[in-house]
Amino acid sequence: MVDFNQKCEQKKPKALKRRTRLILETSLAINAFKREIHVFLESLRHRKWALTYLIALTCLSTVIFSLAEHHTPFDSFYWTVTVLSTVGFGDITPHTIVGKTLFIVVAISGITTYIYLITSWQTSVIEARLERKLWELAEADYKGRTRKSKAQFES
Repeated sequence: MVDFNQKCEQKKPKALKRRTRLILETSLAINAFKREIHVFLESLRHRKWALTYLIALTCLSTVIFSLAEHHTPFDSFYWTVTVLSTVGFGDITPHTIVGKTLFIVVAISGITTYIYLITSWQTSVIEARLERKLWELAEADYKGRTRKSKAQFES
């Protein structure tokens, strides 16, 4: 007859393995989440200056256009947004040299800033996907090695 202590000793390694596996999987999930957060914050840090520049350019060109062309601040803001977004309806147009020069600067700066923001966002998305794929491959390799070592140990 097998007593209770021997039964507990027999079940202990399986329970420990399950707990260890659970702890390992939880740790891997937490590390994956940390990596995702790190990639997001890193990409945000790179875009922070471009977004700050875009906001400053919008504010500054709104004020300058309002003063140079004698439009209301809302009309000037509307003009700035249409120029920055390259929509350019043409309902509000600059008539002075300062306004026309501002149009050139805002149009070129807006396009280059948008291009930078889009490419940096796209780069961070691609990097995150590649990093996730590499971690999946590493985890699969680790699991494959542990299965092989288990099979060698059992035989």
